[in-house]
Amino acid sequence: MRASSEDPPVVLLVDDNKDILEGYAEILRGDGFTPITASGGADALELAFRMRPDVIVIDMWMPELDGFQTARALRADERTRDTPIIGFTSLGYSKRKAEEAGCNALLRKSVAPEELVAMVWKFVPPRQ
Repeated sequence: MRASSEDPPVVLLVDDNKDILEGYAEILRGDGFTPITASGGADALELAFRMRPDVIVIDMWMPELDGFQTARALRADERTRDTPIIGFTSLGYSKRKAEEAGCNALLRKSVAPEELVAMVWKFVPPRQ
């Protein structure tokens, strides 16, 4: 969680693919965000509840606790109920299915870096 409104926005990135996590983290870091990463849904929940990120970007298809289950759990907890969640996937999931799970938006995994950054900035809460 940001210590003050002058700290960079914190983005929790969740994916079971290490290369994707590192690539997206580097893209976001280069645009002024502080990325934190989780390799699965259970890790994401623990980090989200503890760190209170400004935005969560989560892969919808992961083994064990997938993005849909994770998004529902985030929405069910008062600490993360209002945290914006951007789902991303390489599969043909519908936007409606992601929204039903609690996502605010859905991106394709082959998303261009500038599109990812623009979408995250769109959901960064206003600074106090």
